[in-house]
Amino acid sequence: MEAQRVNTYSDGPAAEGSIPSYPVASRYLLPPLCDTQSPVTEQYRSIKARLDYLGRVGGKPIQTLVVTSPSPGDGKTLTTLNLALVLSQDTSREVLLIECDLRRPSIREHFSHRPDVGLVEVLNNEVKLSGALLRPEGSRLLILPAGGRTDQPSELLSSMKMQRLVEILRKRFHHILLDTPPVLLFVDADQLAAQADGVMLVVRSGKTQRKAVTRAMEIISKHPVVGIVFNDMRPTPMDRYSYYGYDYRYQDRKRR
Repeated sequence: MEAQRVNTYSDGPAAEGSIPSYPVASRYLLPPLCDTQSPVTEQYRSIKARLDYLGRVGGKPIQTLVVTSPSPGDGKTLTTLNLALVLSQDTSREVLLIECDLRRPSIREHFSHRPDVGLVEVLNNEVKLSGALLRPEGSRLLILPAGGRTDQPSELLSSMKMQRLVEILRKRFHHILLDTPPVLLFVDADQLAAQADGVMLVVRSGKTQRKAVTRAMEIISKHPVVGIVFNDMRPTPMDRYSYYGYDYRYQDRKRR
């Protein structure tokens, strides 16, 4: 029997948003930088608005957010990066993205400048934080990339050094996004979520298996789950909405 793949998900919290499929050419990978009025960018703004709303009704801003996915290939890192870029477009906010996928770092692939140092070196006291941060050209976002290889990524991310670093960064930044490994493969996302104000799950529409989403939700449900982002959504005739020549799907479900 063919595995059932997810296009929508009704067994958990409301969807934070749905990111429409868009061209994979390099100049389109980061719409908030190259096309601030695109439907893709607008969907990231919708996620930003949803996070702001949850912070208001919860009485505590979602300052530190863990972003994870059930499996590799769900678009977690690109989703985190684009969301961080949109958050940083608000000039009243300082935003930091920390690349916590120490096994398969990929953020550097999206920029011409590829640093040799990052989170690993900061935690190992080999470099100061200021020497490891990078800022994408044309943005206000700061990124702490993964850095070099480490033989003990889970131990490093769950260490007291990492906890102290997050606490220090909380005093400086309005938003800290932690790009973590897939939750079904490694414990890193679950461990880091204990320090965070919320967890967001990214799934790829038409690819991620429903049972994988269910299992991922079971793992992270002990933490505040803010919602699910459906990535690479492809519109259907029943739920198509046209916007500036693009078609995209928007989901708005009541929280249970």
